[in-house]
Amino acid sequence: MPGQFESILDKLQRKLGKQTIRKTSTIARPKPKFEVQQIKLFNEFAKRNPRAGGGLLNGSSEEAAAAAFRKKVDELMDDGYDFGEAVREAMRQGYKKGGKIMKIGPKKGMYKFTVGRNPQKVKYFKKQEDGETWVKKNRKRKGYEKPKGKTLRKSELNKASQYFFQKDYDDLTDPKQKRKAYDRVRDAGRRKDGKAKFKVKTQDKPLTSAQQAKIKKQFPNAKFGPKRKYGFAPTDAEYDRVFSFAKRGYKKAFPGLPKYMQEELINAFPDVKFDFTRNSKYGVPASETNLYKKIQTYFDDPKPFRFAFDLRTADGWTLAQMDRAAALGDERYEPIKQKPNKPISRTNKIIGMKDKTGKGTKLYTIKNINKHPDFPEIKKYVDVANKSRTPLLNYPTISKLLPEGFDPAKIQLNDLLQYLSKDKGGINRAKRAIEIHHAEGVKNRATGNFQLLRQDKNKLADTIEQQIRKGKLDRSAELDANKIRIETGGQKFGSKKFSPQTDFRNIVSGVEQDLSSFTKKDFSKLKKALGTIAKTTGKVIKPVGVVTGLAAVNTAVKAGERNPFDLAGAYITGDAEVATTGRRIRQDPEFRTQYMADILSKPLDEGTYDVMDESFTSYFDGGIVSALKGVK
Repeated sequence: MPGQFESILDKLQRKLGKQTIRKTSTIARPKPKFEVQQIKLFNEFAKRNPRAGGGLLNGSSEEAAAAAFRKKVDELMDDGYDFGEAVREAMRQGYKKGGKIMKIGPKKGMYKFTVGRNPQKVKYFKKQEDGETWVKKNRKRKGYEKPKGKTLRKSELNKASQYFFQKDYDDLTDPKQKRKAYDRVRDAGRRKDGKAKFKVKTQDKPLTSAQQAKIKKQFPNAKFGPKRKYGFAPTDAEYDRVFSFAKRGYKKAFPGLPKYMQEELINAFPDVKFDFTRNSKYGVPASETNLYKKIQTYFDDPKPFRFAFDLRTADGWTLAQMDRAAALGDERYEPIKQKPNKPISRTNKIIGMKDKTGKGTKLYTIKNINKHPDFPEIKKYVDVANKSRTPLLNYPTISKLLPEGFDPAKIQLNDLLQYLSKDKGGINRAKRAIEIHHAEGVKNRATGNFQLLRQDKNKLADTIEQQIRKGKLDRSAELDANKIRIETGGQKFGSKKFSPQTDFRNIVSGVEQDLSSFTKKDFSKLKKALGTIAKTTGKVIKPVGVVTGLAAVNTAVKAGERNPFDLAGAYITGDAEVATTGRRIRQDPEFRTQYMADILSKPLDEGTYDVMDESFTSYFDGGIVSALKGVK
């Protein structure tokens, strides 16, 4: 019963989903079989085009016309025609006596003929022969009057037949085989010269054994054979990657890590089995997402422990950029290590770089990097970028935009820039918010052609540059809007070059624009973020547990630190690097000046000095003594 059926259907659909159970009337009908389509086409053709002298379209004449037409099409397909060509040839040979008979109107009984498209010529004739003569005379494209098959040379048909089936064309008995050979030669004849000449498609020609070996090395699952020229079928997921690999000259999409960085990774991740011969920059499959990301982030930012110099100075920053360029495949740079034949580690750091960008090889260390020809420009940019660590009190136009509750003397420009850039790491005063953008890319020019940008704008520049390299220019207008400039492929895009001072003023102006649109809710969020800063950077961290402190001391001792006061800092914070920082403060005047400037720019909360007293009391009470036994 209809009512009951609808009720049951509704219940099932609510339980299982509407797409699970449906009425047949709502389901799209499948496409008819090829044979059914043929029959329908024949019948429709017979209705529209009765044979001359065929009489009225009663049932018997209609069926006879369709049967005759179908028989002729089958014969032509046996001769090697494809279905569409066979229908047209059957119509040409008289199964459609050219022209359409008009059944009504002033032209009733006459034959209608048409030639061409846009515009289309139309003319009516009493005799079919007159109409066909008119068509031949007015048709611009020639060859329609020639019997199909005679326009193709037998020698070319034999070439195609021999290539596919190792037989001459006339010796083929399978209609499908004849059709394939015929179509391949006919398709070749659709070129401008009009000559049908069989040509082996590149896809069908196998690669050389050397080329296959290169693919096999990068894609071990490749299996070469018919329709698998690149080791995979076109429907396989790997096909596009292998095809692109071959188009690049059998080279990886990205340069591999230099040898010294591969050794460093092996040393830093002893439990990982690296294979740098595969199609992976970091020696592990990208499918192992967590491991790949962990290794990738290892090189994302320069790690201070890799270098025996301070990255915050212009000297250290310059050497670090050379190391970055090497990581991106620039073989003109190589590291100078404390222990040349061992991988980089906390106890074997980079002390300089070999530079092969000019004539010969030059060795640069922290002592002579200021002799580098690009160093004067680099120092200007680094010095201006470091202004981000100055208080907002120095920027009246920004200070006046802050509502009550914000102290411009305690807030740094760096804090605001990190907040506005939406840095995922939050506000971190140890990280400079103004970045030095390489307009040509680090790999192309590591030590020149710079621009100062906010962190988020620098990421935007990198994104757009990658798209432009792929030929996508739709986002290039964003470069001008954000005053970003890039150079790629010998072309310049975006803003023109300014001095580092002008870049800095543009950044400050951007902060003013952003703050001027802040709502009360926006300032509330900003205050909350800055409050976190006060707790994490404006106050000395309380001492960690004894076990953690002793572990940090032992690590520092192994790294060569011996001064008790330096080791005390490692014990208090649980960070072995603190011991190294303490030693450098005493031994390196430039480092000490920069470090103290940073410290003094951070306001201290109430209780800071009590925490410091508590920490050092713990140290003198003997908490660290056990770790220092035997240290000379």
